[in-house]
Amino acid sequence: MSAIMISDITVLSEEAFQAYRAHAAKVIGQFGGRYLARNGEVRLLEGQWQPRAVVVVEFPSLEQAEAWYRRIHEFGGPEVLQIETAMVDSHPQISCVSPSGQLD
Repeated sequence: MSAIMISDITVLSEEAFQAYRAHAAKVIGQFGGRYLARNGEVRLLEGQWQPRAVVVVEFPSLEQAEAWYRRIHEFGGPEVLQIETAMVDSHPQISCVSPSGQLD
């Protein structure tokens, strides 16, 4: 069953965010993910949530979505280490959820 990952990102440094975004996009493809929404306008229709940069990604399964999440945040790979080191004080603040249920 497909799974989606919804992220709300607060950008603290445009340079650091661009590095994070490039790496995340590469790794999303490695786990079979595809973007459903990104870089668009976000409109609040109800409630108090104040989304900033919302990204929605679909993965073939919840396991692959969670594997992507673990991979994008792990240390060890040279490109990951370089990005994480550059973003110690300016890493984007990210809230991320993966709701379960059937996607039509």
